[in-house]
Amino acid sequence: MADEKIHFGSPTGNPDLQKYRANNRGIRCLLPNLERARIVRGMTQQELFEKTGIARTTISRAEKIKCKLVHKNALLLCDALGYELWQLMSNNPADLSDKIK
Repeated sequence: MADEKIHFGSPTGNPDLQKYRANNRGIRCLLPNLERARIVRGMTQQELFEKTGIARTTISRAEKIKCKLVHKNALLLCDALGYELWQLMSNNPADLSDKIK
């Protein structure tokens, strides 16, 4: 069965596709404080892109909580902004105030 191909078909009802996605998802993070942190640092999305290599559209979508970031990209953004991951994952704006790297 080595030549067997996975037929994805309908994205919602296909168990092969669901299994594939589950095995290839990786760790993903929501960063509700991302936009606040960027503004506190006085950076534009373009500047953050230039510092991290993460597409500006991805940064924009992450700021609007329209996508989850893979763990590697979340850490790149944290490093560029000078915050810990937990600070950007928090829903509390106060977590950005005095806990700057």
